[in-house]
Amino acid sequence: EKVAEDGPSQEQVDKAKENALKNISENRISNAYWQNRITFMDKYGINRDAGYEDAVNSLTTDSIREFAKYITQQGNRTTLVMSPESSK
Repeated sequence: EKVAEDGPSQEQVDKAKENALKNISENRISNAYWQNRITFMDKYGINRDAGYEDAVNSLTTDSIREFAKYITQQGNRTTLVMSPESSK
């Protein structure tokens, strides 16, 4: 909800974009990456690799804030509690 109200900082967006672009270039040398993309394209007809860099570079603090606002206005909520496995 904080992101929906205030949005992320420009520094957070820049770091996330830098990380996403670094990861995609590293992932593209992996056969598993391409196998996943080909399977997805075959099943759904959508090329998830095309335009990735443009999509990442188009992200702004405002676009992220607006998306978070759209998602939170739906009113769907989930509580997630993570507990460590008990050691025996």
